[in-house]
Amino acid sequence: MKKIVFFIFLTFTILLAFPLTAQEQETEETSEEIEEVIEYHYNGNKKTAGQLKNGQKHGLWTEWYEEGQKKGEQEYNEGNKHGLWKEWYLNGNMKSKIEFQENQYHGTWGEWYYSGQKKITKHYKEGIPQGRWTEWNEDGNIIRITAFFDNGDRKSETRFSYTSEGTIKTYSEWFDNGNKRLEQQMKNNIWHGNYREWYDNGTLSIDTQYKEGKEDGLHRDFHKNGNRRMEIEMKDGKKNGRATYWNEEGVMLWIKIYIDDLYIRTDYVYEQK
Repeated sequence: MKKIVFFIFLTFTILLAFPLTAQEQETEETSEEIEEVIEYHYNGNKKTAGQLKNGQKHGLWTEWYEEGQKKGEQEYNEGNKHGLWKEWYLNGNMKSKIEFQENQYHGTWGEWYYSGQKKITKHYKEGIPQGRWTEWNEDGNIIRITAFFDNGDRKSETRFSYTSEGTIKTYSEWFDNGNKRLEQQMKNNIWHGNYREWYDNGTLSIDTQYKEGKEDGLHRDFHKNGNRRMEIEMKDGKKNGRATYWNEEGVMLWIKIYIDDLYIRTDYVYEQK
């Protein structure tokens, strides 16, 4: 009888022991080690503060200048940049705000000058440039506007420069394959300066000049293979002189004569190359 009782007691003890062991193992596997980190400048002021989770930065980290002013805030998720990162100048003005998602730019990126004037606004989605980006100079004037395709390639860009004669604007567009499609210059919103267009293969299509809104100077057109297609001298927006035409093989075909935009005649050439 004693043997039977001892056997039952031993069996019950073993059954109780196994669940406890499994519970202990589960606790060990899910345990997290959190460590508070604080660093100081030589003058005793706080320099950095944050948490480590299992040895990796986690949550909000804060930085201070030696003088005591806040320098930056960064958000982490188990070692990855995740959330809003902010930085300040020594004078307390905001320097930058950048949004992250698992180490990738995601959301709005903003920068400011020391004076507090906005410097740049960007947008990202999972690390890829999106939408419209805008840049300003320290006077608050826009100096660049850039638009992007969904894949992050540039779609268009407008650059501004400011002179005593007015605002000079250079506008550019790109094909979705990355090759430039168009570039034109304007002064005070009137075409003035270079005007160029390209084919999608990167070959120049049109090259001409504008002056105060009117085409002025040598106008050149090209075939897609790069050979000349047509050349004509322009004056105050009007054709003047010889308009020469070539085929894709580079053979001259004919010459049209214009005077003050008035067509005079056509001389056929058919030059052998």
